[in-house]
Amino acid sequence: MKRALRIVSLSSAIALAVATAGCGSSSSDGNATIQGTVINASAQPLRVSVEGTSVSTTTNSSGQFTLQRVPSGTIILRFVGRGVDVRGNLSGVSAGMTLRITVQVTASGMVIVRVPNEIELTGTINSIMAPNLKISGLTVITNDNTEPKRRGRRVNFADLAVGQLVRVEGFLSTNGQVVARKIRVLVQPDQNSVRIRGVIESITPPNLTISGLTIATDANTRFNVSSLATLIVGDAVQVEGTLRADGTVLARSIHKLTRDEEDENEVELEGAIQSVTPPTLTVASKTVLTDSNTRISRNGNTVMLWDLQVGEHVEVEGMRQADGSVLATEVEAEDD
Repeated sequence: MKRALRIVSLSSAIALAVATAGCGSSSSDGNATIQGTVINASAQPLRVSVEGTSVSTTTNSSGQFTLQRVPSGTIILRFVGRGVDVRGNLSGVSAGMTLRITVQVTASGMVIVRVPNEIELTGTINSIMAPNLKISGLTVITNDNTEPKRRGRRVNFADLAVGQLVRVEGFLSTNGQVVARKIRVLVQPDQNSVRIRGVIESITPPNLTISGLTIATDANTRFNVSSLATLIVGDAVQVEGTLRADGTVLARSIHKLTRDEEDENEVELEGAIQSVTPPTLTVASKTVLTDSNTRISRNGNTVMLWDLQVGEHVEVEGMRQADGSVLATEVEAEDD
């Protein structure tokens, strides 16, 4: 198997998009949804459209808008109003996705910022009704962009089976379902664990809701703020917890994200280990840093950094640092 380096930037901040005549967007409508707010909107409404499609709408008095049937891939958003006619690229739109953005529009360009929407869960496949799965009571939707793997190798959807232990990474749709970007078949993972980054939609103590998914808290839930009462609707948070049989999540920890944390540059790195010098390793010429929060595993089993071997194939997830290195949140080795 060819072990090529792959780096995917998942930064929530999209660079300034200057006004330009757009081209290259899909001409057919899709099934993604974009919910946005123009944060510097004046009293006048703006016409918002996806170039190359029939998808369009108008902002309301609060600058909010919703675009439905948006195609996958990179799209060009156009905002038109009195004295304003600007376009900007928005990449990474996937089928079934509900993408939340904020937009700052000027006469010469715009800045688009994504609102966090991520989920990572580990659990047992309860049932399969192609193209969807039920994992620990939660519906997981797959599409052509979903990448299933076992032991580092791509497998087909048909290779998944009821009873398998899997880890799913993706995003939440508005109805609390998961649209999968990756599915990894594991050997001995921590069952029913889940990690979510998103925005609080509602709070009814002791519960809160993120993208339609109910998050329950109890006396053991840890907060980086004083308590649940400190959080408000609209806060961006990271939740770690356990999936329950009814499809809700019991939170072990809830971390309110700062603006800098919302805009962190998340990186995925895949390749062969070139060197291991604890607490660092080198993967395909990239320096990877580890700390006490880094999860290191081989085929789903927890191992130590010094257990990893030069030449071993790993997948790394983490945050790009100012010096170009990656601070790893997870390092996973899988046998061929």
